[in-house]
Amino acid sequence: GLNINGSVSIDSPKSLPYLKLNIKGNTLDLQKFTSSQPASQKQSYIEWLIPSAEASTLMKNTPIPYQYFKMVNADVNFNLQKLVINPDINLTDIQTNFALKNSVFKANIKNIGAGGGKISGTVGINAKTQNADANLKADNVVLQNLDTAFAGPQNSELYIKEGGKTTALINVSTGGQNTDQYLANMNGQIIVFTDRSIVKIKSLE
Repeated sequence: GLNINGSVSIDSPKSLPYLKLNIKGNTLDLQKFTSSQPASQKQSYIEWLIPSAEASTLMKNTPIPYQYFKMVNADVNFNLQKLVINPDINLTDIQTNFALKNSVFKANIKNIGAGGGKISGTVGINAKTQNADANLKADNVVLQNLDTAFAGPQNSELYIKEGGKTTALINVSTGGQNTDQYLANMNGQIIVFTDRSIVKIKSLE
């Protein structure tokens, strides 16, 4: 089951509501928060915050939803055994804090189990200055275990036959009003090490 406890308070009519939540439990399925659109079109706001393993050229130019960060102050702790993002991506042992204060959001990722490995680090978004930064580390994440679509031989786009164990260091900052500007303004360093792997891309092996 899933246990949610906390409080909502407001100090004065001019103050933003303050939300404090502790979310603890076995499984949180984000698919239940999406609309009844076809699977290919489903997307939740929380999913938008979680980086996907898709090439940036496939991303639509999407406005960054800064308005959400200006509506409330919040302190949310997640302690979950399993987080289901979609049928192909499941995360485990999530220990994360989301803090939002005066339009400044920070995610402190203590631990996320992903693909047999671990992800940790911080992600920040400042809605006032329209800037964002990420300092993340991924240790021994097996790509086809992280996203099981990569493990399916029927996947003609990218099929990982063997290998796939990856370590990554991400330290970047960016800014702008939409995803195109975020990509154009990105600065920093992304280092990715993947072990010897056998990969099939369409008809190329």
